[in-house]
Amino acid sequence: PAAAAGAHAKPPPMKTDEKAGTNEALQRNAGYKNVSKADEECSLAAFHQGNDLLNNGLFPQAVARYREALRSWDHPGIHYNLALALINLNEPIEVFDHLNEAIKYGVGPITQDKFDHAREYLKLVAGQLADIEVSCDKAGAKVAVDGKEVFVAPGSYKAKVRVGKHTFYGEKEGYNARVTAPFIGPGETFRIELKLYTAEELTRYRRRWNTAWMPYAVIGGGALAGIIGGVFELSASSSYKDFDTAVAKCNTGAMGCS
Repeated sequence: PAAAAGAHAKPPPMKTDEKAGTNEALQRNAGYKNVSKADEECSLAAFHQGNDLLNNGLFPQAVARYREALRSWDHPGIHYNLALALINLNEPIEVFDHLNEAIKYGVGPITQDKFDHAREYLKLVAGQLADIEVSCDKAGAKVAVDGKEVFVAPGSYKAKVRVGKHTFYGEKEGYNARVTAPFIGPGETFRIELKLYTAEELTRYRRRWNTAWMPYAVIGGGALAGIIGGVFELSASSSYKDFDTAVAKCNTGAMGCS
């Protein structure tokens, strides 16, 4: 029982004490997109502000500064530090995405230590995530996962989700489908094809008998059985009354009856 309960328990959130470097630099010319000097300086300013906030435990503010830095320069080093802040905010899906961006170009844009750490974090965050694949072929139907619209059918959608239960919903005027998935565990993949039906399509009528006279015959037979039963009931009641009358007469004499 304990093992069964644990199988459906959500894993504890990840945490890290890793800090950002002081006045940390961002490497250029490592295979990723370079930017103008002005954009680089703007990105570095926001990046260093994010590092200070990260080191002081102000993770939401650090995330905001790192996102600002990425708008000016999409650099793997920024993705790595952003992942550190998101780890402490328990955002495993975004952590997964940014860590993959951090190691996308190999060791060049980041240090060997960070590259190795990123791969270790990816192994840990894998225990927080599962995969879903949902499809629908009802043209024009809006498909949502956990209340968020993801595509308009026909089509399909694949994504990482947190470990746990999830709801899939398809809707089109006159049609609908709602499915709540069972617990999806770490590393598992849940696949579903949403089928949409109208209320009329979901309702089926079927005769119990193939011939129309059969129900009437059953009803007639039941009525006849009821009448016969009533006759026997009256006859039995009359016999009991005659018996009671005879017993009463016996009790009035001195010698009784045989």
